[in-house]
Amino acid sequence: MKTSKLTILFIVWGSVTLNVVKAQGQMAAARVMEYIVQKDITVNATMNDVWKQISDIKELPKYSGGFISAVNDDGKPEEFLFTLKDGTQRKGKVDIMNPEGGTPAFCVINVVSPFPDSITLVMLVLRVKEGDSPNTANIRWAASIDGTDKAKNELKQQLAAEFDSYIIGLSKFFQVKQQ
Repeated sequence: MKTSKLTILFIVWGSVTLNVVKAQGQMAAARVMEYIVQKDITVNATMNDVWKQISDIKELPKYSGGFISAVNDDGKPEEFLFTLKDGTQRKGKVDIMNPEGGTPAFCVINVVSPFPDSITLVMLVLRVKEGDSPNTANIRWAASIDGTDKAKNELKQQLAAEFDSYIIGLSKFFQVKQQ
């Protein structure tokens, strides 16, 4: 009998805890996702202004600081093919959670391929929420990676550089107040 895997993502507002539940026929125990890479900035703009700029995933090349050169959806609205500046491609499933009533906005990208055999999960998270000061927004890029320590460390360095490029790209649209 063939069983299928199901991944369910729960987001708890505030401290942003991600839990992934994997099921094979029955639900298994939940586990807290750990971010291996995380970059945070505050910009002088409202959360809604920032979200308007970055919520269209096809516009990622404009604010990626040159890291992403193209984004295509291949006719599937939640699956995208990202072409990186070095020509490699990354396929990912994208879930966008729009803000409602001041709650943070999220974009979660589950990378489908390619990644090394020793990596079993790559999840990229973009969160935008209101800043502590008026007319500011906090932006967080984070990545959760499962796999061998060596492979995770290599990917961690690549993703840290990618997130730094996003900060450079967004600084063309918004004044970065704090890093």
